[in-house]
Amino acid sequence: MDAENLPDPGNIQGFTIRVTESLLNRLGDGFSRRSPMEGDVGVQVRTPRERQLVEQVQAIERRKRIELAKRVQSRLQQLEERRLLQAREAAERKLQELEQKDYAAPAPVGALPCSAERRALFRCYKENPNPLQCGLEVSAFEQCAKEVELQVLRRELGPQHAANVAAARSSASE
Repeated sequence: MDAENLPDPGNIQGFTIRVTESLLNRLGDGFSRRSPMEGDVGVQVRTPRERQLVEQVQAIERRKRIELAKRVQSRLQQLEERRLLQAREAAERKLQELEQKDYAAPAPVGALPCSAERRALFRCYKENPNPLQCGLEVSAFEQCAKEVELQVLRRELGPQHAANVAAARSSASE
């Protein structure tokens, strides 16, 4: 056919040329500009204008997906912060409850036991440069402490168990 017999391209009716992305990849350098995650992989592009429109639509969809992901991330972060705050508040409440129950300071009972013997022992240590000279005071304080311990054991464990504990301790110290 010579150039005179070729049909006018503007008057061709009934023919459509479809250019797919796979064809473009085969004709081009083989690399796609889009990842497979970017929506319509099989979109048929006929003209550069259509290609531009498809790319614009894909860019809009990408932005929407990114915005959605950011909103979801923000909501998840807010939820996590809210749950963390609730957990902290619950832990603080439990801690306060435990402190009130278990760690309540005992009511003052009066003078500390063996306070006279303790004062005498400290006075002896202050007055004498040689601590071995305070043996009598140490023995008096030790005897008082053992008596107080035995009283507490009797009150807590009963007389029989208190006697057994006291006997075991005295035999262990010998």
